[in-house]
Amino acid sequence: MWPAIDEPFGFAFLEAQAAGLPVVGGAAPGVAEVVRDGETGWLVPPRDAAAHAAAILSALADPERLAAMGRRAAAFARANDLEAGARRLDALLAHAIEHRRARAGEGARCRAR
Repeated sequence: MWPAIDEPFGFAFLEAQAAGLPVVGGAAPGVAEVVRDGETGWLVPPRDAAAHAAAILSALADPERLAAMGRRAAAFARANDLEAGARRLDALLAHAIEHRRARAGEGARCRAR
């Protein structure tokens, strides 16, 4: 559990999930990008201590669900590690380069007419 008030990116959440731990955090930008509510953890209203406590109590009341969420959290973290991010960035850049080349080719054909 981490309240993550004004958290720009949820590294602590990714680290916990990589360890197979489901997480509880505030549903704010950054955190909501790395926690799948109801799948890898719980997102609650930011700055709402009662909602955080309720999510924690709910988690502790259902050990089987907690374990299943921990497995999904670990899988999510593996799919979003640094290497996975680098692969996505490489693919995005390759697509952008190809798009730029195609547009440059269109411009050359237009100028040749």
